[in-house]
Amino acid sequence: MHLLEKVYPRIERGVRLCHAAAWTGAQALGLGLLDADELVRLTVQRFESSTYLDPAYNLEAGLWLWEREAVQRFFPPTGRILVGAAGSGREMIALHRMGYTVQGFDCAHTLAEAGQRLLRDAGCSAPLTWAPPGTVPELKGPFDGAIMGWSGYMYIPLRSQRVQLLQDFRGLLRCGGPLLVSFQTREHYERRMVWSARGANWIRKLRGVPPVTTGDRLDNGFKHWFNRDDIEGEMAEAGLRMEWYGADGYGWAVGTRADR
Repeated sequence: MHLLEKVYPRIERGVRLCHAAAWTGAQALGLGLLDADELVRLTVQRFESSTYLDPAYNLEAGLWLWEREAVQRFFPPTGRILVGAAGSGREMIALHRMGYTVQGFDCAHTLAEAGQRLLRDAGCSAPLTWAPPGTVPELKGPFDGAIMGWSGYMYIPLRSQRVQLLQDFRGLLRCGGPLLVSFQTREHYERRMVWSARGANWIRKLRGVPPVTTGDRLDNGFKHWFNRDDIEGEMAEAGLRMEWYGADGYGWAVGTRADR
């Protein structure tokens, strides 16, 4: 066996470790120095100029496979559906074509404005309005179901803000009404994210500001990557009963309005 054959596995392992260490250090620095309002602005800026404005994407993509599964399994066959983080209307257009009455909102002005035009092009008169990041606007309920649009839930930086968002959705749902949220999962990256949070919180302690939590990360804006305990705990605190948690392919969960 040649020398290179013997040492290459160690070289490869060393490269992976260096990459993980560099990622953890960069995450710790960014999360340690940036606060929640700055993270929100970074994220909104990303979506103001995103590819989600593409008419073909919104008019032709339809629901993703796991979105269709969630609607078929947990949503009523007809009724009013509220879509948060609706972007430029992909989910709303798909649901309209399935026979639902839809209404939506988004925190990016450019996406909401483009969505209004695309909805009209699709023959849908549903309102798509702007709302401040991480909030549900005042709307007239009840709705038969709700969707927090693709990954929208993971861009909210504080747990308290996410729980409040779920509570606001809950207040607009009929008893037993489903809410679908989607996110990236961290089960395979837990150790790395624990260390990045520890490093960030060392910096934040020196700054005298509240800590971040495991799962917080920077990726062209802010994201929180979830595990099952995160989702189930936040839903329970908001008065929702988690009916499903899936981590295969893409993370998604469904909670229903629980009676208190």
